[in-house]
Order: sequence, then C-alpha cells, then structure tokens
Amino acid sequence: MPYSFQEYKFNYITVGYDGAQSFYYKLKDSPKLILSYDIETAESIFTPEDTRHDLTSASITQIQFATDKFNAVVFPRFDGEYKEIANKILSLDNLKANHNTWNFDNPILEANGIKLDESKIHDSMWMFKQWQPMLPRGLQAVASLAGFPFPWKHLYGTNMELYGGADVCSIHFILEWLVPLMKATDTWKGYYNQVFKLHPILYNASKLGLPVNDEKRIELREKLGLIKEEKDNFLQENIPDEIKNITPKRKLRVRDTETNKEFDYLDYGYVREPSAIGEGRGIYLDAGKKLQNQGKTIIPFNRFIQRKYGLVYRRFRTLDRKTGEETEVERWCNLLPFKASKEQLSRYINWKREALLKEYATSELRTEDGKKDKELKKLAEKYVVPKDHEGKETTRKDSIEELFEKTGDEVLQINLEIRSLSTNINNYVPNWIPSPRDGCVHTTWGFTAASGQIDSRRPNVLNVSKHTETGQLFRRIIEAPEGWEWIEVDKKSFHVATMGYCANDKDYIRFSQLDPHSIFTSYIMPKEWGKPIEMSMSDGEILERSKWIKKRCKEEKQKGGDRGIDLRQQCAKPTVLGNQLGLGPKKLYWQNRRAMKDVAAAEDYQKTIADLFPIVDGWKKEIKTIAHKQTYLINEFGFIQWFFDVFNYTWNKVQNKWVEREGQEARLPSAFRVQGCAFGMIKEELFRVLKRCEEELDLGYFPFRLSIHDSLFFLLKTVDVERVIPVILEEMNKPCIKLVNAATGPNGLVIGVEYSRGRNWQSWDKDKNPEGMKEIG
Repeated sequence: MPYSFQEYKFNYITVGYDGAQSFYYKLKDSPKLILSYDIETAESIFTPEDTRHDLTSASITQIQFATDKFNAVVFPRFDGEYKEIANKILSLDNLKANHNTWNFDNPILEANGIKLDESKIHDSMWMFKQWQPMLPRGLQAVASLAGFPFPWKHLYGTNMELYGGADVCSIHFILEWLVPLMKATDTWKGYYNQVFKLHPILYNASKLGLPVNDEKRIELREKLGLIKEEKDNFLQENIPDEIKNITPKRKLRVRDTETNKEFDYLDYGYVREPSAIGEGRGIYLDAGKKLQNQGKTIIPFNRFIQRKYGLVYRRFRTLDRKTGEETEVERWCNLLPFKASKEQLSRYINWKREALLKEYATSELRTEDGKKDKELKKLAEKYVVPKDHEGKETTRKDSIEELFEKTGDEVLQINLEIRSLSTNINNYVPNWIPSPRDGCVHTTWGFTAASGQIDSRRPNVLNVSKHTETGQLFRRIIEAPEGWEWIEVDKKSFHVATMGYCANDKDYIRFSQLDPHSIFTSYIMPKEWGKPIEMSMSDGEILERSKWIKKRCKEEKQKGGDRGIDLRQQCAKPTVLGNQLGLGPKKLYWQNRRAMKDVAAAEDYQKTIADLFPIVDGWKKEIKTIAHKQTYLINEFGFIQWFFDVFNYTWNKVQNKWVEREGQEARLPSAFRVQGCAFGMIKEELFRVLKRCEEELDLGYFPFRLSIHDSLFFLLKTVDVERVIPVILEEMNKPCIKLVNAATGPNGLVIGVEYSRGRNWQSWDKDKNPEGMKEIG
C-alpha cells in the first residue's frame, strides 16, 4: 500500500532568518553532503517549464533546499536576508542537484544575482534521460519510478511548503535509485563525461551567443517579403477567379415552411450596388470616350471595375425571403486573394481535376490513336486531394510535394515556396532578433536524443540550412564583429566512417575518407562514362578518377537545364548517407524523387552498395538481431537506446507458423550505433581543443560557439586564427582511442577534417560575398 505523508514522517519546515542561517552553517561544515535546491516563480505552474521563454525576467517567490530524502528547508521569500543566505548556500563547494535546473532554475537565479558554478550542479532530468531516453522525464513522473510515495504537483498554490519540500526531497529519491542503476552500466560514464561535463561548455557558449547583424536581418525580412510577393502575384494570376473566396458573406436565419425548423443559409455579395460602381462608371465612360477618339480598344466595364476596385460581378443562388424559395441573383462582391489553406488548396486540386477531365471530354485535338487524350486523362486522375494515415484529407508539405512530383503543377510548387518563405518571415527571422545588450542570440541547449546529439531551441540554431537558397540568404545575417572570424571544422564523411568502424570494415573506412559519393557514382553511372572505381586502386588514382566523375556529373546536370540531374549529388550521395541510417528503398526514393526514377531504382542503388560492401550489409542485419534480443544497445560513450519493435511476428496461414518481420524500429539499431559513435567522438575532440586553448594559447576569451551535426564552430579574433587552427586540426585529426577494432588498427578510428573561415556564414563568393565562409582544406 502507498504511504501517506504522515506515515513517511517527512519533515518540511518553513524557516525564519535564524533557521536559514543555521542551515547554511550546517552545510558549510559538511561539504560532502549533496544539496538539492529548487525555486518557485510567480509564473503559473500550468505553463510547462520548457516552453517558458522570458526566463530571466521571472521573479522568484520561494526557494527550498534538502540534503536527504525526508527533510526540507523552505525559505518563504527570496529577498533581503533570505536572498543573501541563499546566495551563500549556493556558493558552497557541495555538489548540488535539481531537476531541469540547467535550463530553468539556474538562468533565473543568475538573472537575480545568484552566482553558480555550473561544473558542480547535476541535473537529474538529463541524468534520467541518459538512462531512459524515450520515457517522460518530468520530476513527478521520474520520482514515482524512484519510489517517492505520493503525488504533489496538484498542491501548487494551496500548500507551498509541502509542494516545495516534495520538490527537493524527491531529488534524493531519484539520486539514490538512479545513480547505482546507471553505474552498473556505462550509462553513468556517458552522462558524466558527455553530458555533465559538456553542459558548462554549452552554457558558456549560450551566454556569449551568436552575433547577428540586425540591419541585414531586417533587410532579409524585406527581401524575403518581396520574393514572397512576386511568387504570390504569380499564384493569383494562375488561380481561376471562380475558386477564390469572396466577401461579403453572411448567414441568413431561415425557417423551413414544411418542418417549421430554422436553419442557416449562406448568402453572398452586396445586396445593393456599392457606391464605387457609380464612381467607376463615370470614370469608365470618360476614359472610354478618350480611348475611342484615339482608336484604342476599350476593356469591358466589369474588367475595369475588377482592376480598379477589386470588385467582380457574380451569379449566386440565394433564398427569396418572402417565398423562402431558392433563386438566382447577380451581385457585386469582393474577390479575395487565394491562400494555400487546406480548404482552398483542396478546392484548387478538385477544380484542376474537373477542368482537365472537361478538356479531355470536349477536346477536338485528337490524334489518330487517341494517345493525347489518354495522357490528358491520366494527368487529370493524378489530381486527388491527399489523405493522411487516418484517411482524412490533408495538404501537409510532404503530401503536396508528392502531388507536385506526379503532376509537375507549378501552382503547387509555388504554394510550397510561399509556405517556406512565410515560415522564415514569421518564425525564423523574428526568432533571431539579437539582444540589445550584446547584439547576439542566445539559444538553450538540450540533450534529448538517445544518440548523444545535442539539440537547441529559442531559437533553434541547428536548422540553418546551407543547401537551400533561402538558407544561404539567412546565413548572411550571422556575422562576426569587426576583427573576428568564424571557423567551421567539418568531419569528413563522418557517419560513413563510423559505419565502417561499427561494421569492422577497413575498406568502408577507406571508402569514407577518399570520396565515397564519387566512388559509388562510378557504379551507377552510364557505361559509356567508363569503368567503375576499384578499391584495389591507389588513393591517388581513386581521387583523380573521382575528380573527373564529379566534374562530369555537373556538366550533365547543366545540359539538362532546370530539370537536369547531378547523379553524384542527387542519387549517389543520398544512397550512401541513407546506408548509415537504415533507410528503406521507399523512403530513399521519396526523399530524392526528383532525381530517382522510381522505388525500383532506389532498390537497385541499395543492392549495389550492399554488394560492394557485404561486411557492412551483414553487420546491419546482425545489429538488428542483437538489439531485438537484448532490447537495448549501449555504445562506447555510454549512451543507451531501448528497443521493443525491431522484429515482430505474424501468423502465416499458408505456412502454418509464426513468421518474423521487421517492426517499426528496424532501422534504429544501426542508426543509433553509427550516430552515437560520431557524436561521442566529436565531443571528446571538443574537450581536447578547449583544454589546449586554455592551457597553451592563453586566448583570454571562450572560442567555442556551437556544434551542428558533424562540425564545430569557433568564433576567433582574426589575429588568433593562424595559431588556433593548427591546434584544432591536430586534435580533430587524432585517432579516437574509444573506437578501436581490427578495422581501425590499435590506435583507433581516424577521421579527417575540412575547414572554412569567414566573417559571415553564407558561402564565400569573390564578388557577391567576399566575407563569406571560404573552404580552405
């Protein structure tokens, strides 16, 4: 039976000044005690902590502490002497712990003048996430697993002493239960070495922030607005007026004479002629006389009114209020611009289908064998409003993309581009408003992914694309101050190399460090281009041949114009990268459908790479079996992922037995292993780089700013670049001693790096952007 609060003999005390002072001296005399702490703010508890944006302006109303599972000390206020004592307590050398403290309590405490040593503060939320990446990680949920005997979150605002005491005492329940559990595996080392030790680094990087040129940010918003306006003009010109929305629109409350029940009836258009029509009629007549005298053509009156006032004359069905019978009327109305809402886009798709079918039925341009009409009908039948997995109509981005690929309808493509531009204008650009204090944006880092990849929010600084036109425009606003430079260091074919390590395939590692995309292209290119690259060739021969293939692919794309395909970039590269992620042929085709002919072509590509590297293909199958049997995998850096649906079983009536089939998690084991090794390796390289910068170079400032996927970003004074880059390259080119097997040799996995430098993040261009990121090596 669950214990009640009284039976468990909890001792939660709200103290006065003397009690607070006594608690401080107790801690000062006992430096080995682990201190849990927690704050309450004036903000409502019903607002989730991870969605609260303006943390630094929150006012603290209460703070509480505990050093064991049962006794809590609650400070009823956070001002005057209470604040002074709390500051002294949090400045002690005792190890400290809290739940979601790194991204919530600590920023608020610092904004209120409390000094904290982030290197001595554990966050039990991220600790638990290290052990169970997929489970809810709220404090009450985790504490209940740790044996905390009662719920308390519902007490906020009614019993703050009990509420606050439970908050801090539950931390000790979690630590007592969770730490030994994690220490029994390598997950504790993973949390300690790659999360706990990384947090102060990310915290410093976040406090310093990413410098943004606000003038260029505003210019970008205006530029994107003009691009959007241009595309919207095209859209309005190509959408038929009959499917655009109109105003005025009103509900008429009508009574059915037969049933005597009332119902709503939509009535459209102006009942009386708008005053603009009379005004426009006079202007039209005067202008018409002048044009006639000049011998020029006069446009119809209705067209003139539409151009000048946006009014159109339409026929509507309405109800006669006297007789209650439906009748037709002609009225003036406003024609609204087309917007890509679900309703209007669905209306366009249905209209397009009907228009094509009508053209097919009435066309007089028939060929002898009727092929033209058949193709027209086939195109019409492709215009079907997409549906989601529940069978409901949807106009989601991926669904409209698929429909565009089937039809080639430019209207659908423009809709997608307008959506993307709107997202940038309304979300990304406003989210990157720099702080007036230092001209930088300051993100919040997290450790959500099971693979060890870090995440970012408010704003998300990891989703700034370098491969799209809009992304490149956006990268221009991220600009170093005068006299500073950005240095971006990329690991070369990172995940391809870690796949080679995981599969213990020396050839695949070598494949990754030469030119994997060009090498694979040589196996899927037209035969007239020559023979495939053999891995028995020397490195120099492979690189020379790869250089020719890369050039030939670009030339072939240019010959094809806008619809040309770069075989290397659009077919070979995604196939190689997808090989690390366990991507199926359907998804590979779908993600690259502009270049790949069909699913069968994607299957052929995947079979080709599997035949080239049978060791890797065999390992991918083996790791699924291991994950299925163990129900978890732990990598070399102490990250764990749990699996429950790698394989499942269905009854085969024909064979009269249970048949194994791949489940929803079948692609995750290989992806977890490959990605986890990569993210673990690059973090250790970052630790070494920063240690040498601090101990040897004496920079006087913190150089690291962020990590995106397989790269590290440093912000350096231009005068320091030449002496810092050799240190970065040396450390990031060293073998990883945690990734050692027969394929790597005794020293460990070595993955080369490339780097670029520049003042802003947009790609370098001699004329258009001479201060952009220029690839050096």
